[in-house]
Amino acid sequence: MKRTIKTLASVGSTARIMLRRPIALPQVIFSRTTIIIVRRGVVELARGGWRCSASDNQVIAAPAGMAFDITYRPSAETPFVADWLLPCLAEDQDDTPPEDMAMPQWLPRPIDARKSQFRQSLACAIKSIKEPKELPDVIAIQHMREVMLWIDRNGGCVRAAPATSESSRIWNILAADPMRDWRPSEVADRVGMSLSCLRIRLFEEGTSFVRLLHEVRMGHALSEIVATNRPIYTIAREIGYRCTAQFSARFYERYGLRPGDARGHNRSVRSRLVSSRRIIVPALVLSGTHQAGVIGGDGSLTPTRM
Repeated sequence: MKRTIKTLASVGSTARIMLRRPIALPQVIFSRTTIIIVRRGVVELARGGWRCSASDNQVIAAPAGMAFDITYRPSAETPFVADWLLPCLAEDQDDTPPEDMAMPQWLPRPIDARKSQFRQSLACAIKSIKEPKELPDVIAIQHMREVMLWIDRNGGCVRAAPATSESSRIWNILAADPMRDWRPSEVADRVGMSLSCLRIRLFEEGTSFVRLLHEVRMGHALSEIVATNRPIYTIAREIGYRCTAQFSARFYERYGLRPGDARGHNRSVRSRLVSSRRIIVPALVLSGTHQAGVIGGDGSLTPTRM
């Protein structure tokens, strides 16, 4: 079955993910607020000591700009199946940062999607993106707004998390168009500072323009790998890698598993701890060992090896 990411300008994007094997991904940052509609299986999001999971017929909305450890778990009999719904409208947000990014209103929570009205709203929003000729854009936008209202009324959050650092602001700009030929001077102009000042600010936050751009593009590659059937070498070239092996090595360094394993292929799994490394993400510097890879039937994690 051909899998692809469908997008309708001013409305949003949608995709279906199907995984036959459990996978765990460390510190994934959604470039846009992402509504995950679980059809079969379980998705778990974790951040520090906080955890949240959604199972069959539940919805969870992950705000853009926050980092989560994500685990997808299929059931014993059937693969994991979920629909992604990414509203363009979710980017309308209050720019005032909260006192604490871990405040409850910013953390996802499962929402029951079995109510017929909510389920119908979700179906209409997805269909309006997949079949754009069936409805005028203005109607499609209203369907998406209806979904967002349902989530809001049930305690979810569909706004992007406010930027609390310079690296967060830069990341948000880059993530809006990850494949654009960005120049540091252009981004510096957008945030109203000189290029040298921008470099100093990012250095003080433990990162750089190049590292942020690479992080954003790796996130784009991860979405393409999980949600589409596009060849991995095509995705690698799209984000600037001429050598697929080099891309696979960098992907493994970032997420702890091969691109093929992220699709649930799991051709070769060997027990090995992922080496310690630092992952720089907006407003968050993490250090230590991230164990990521394929989860065994007993719930234990078996990291993959290059």
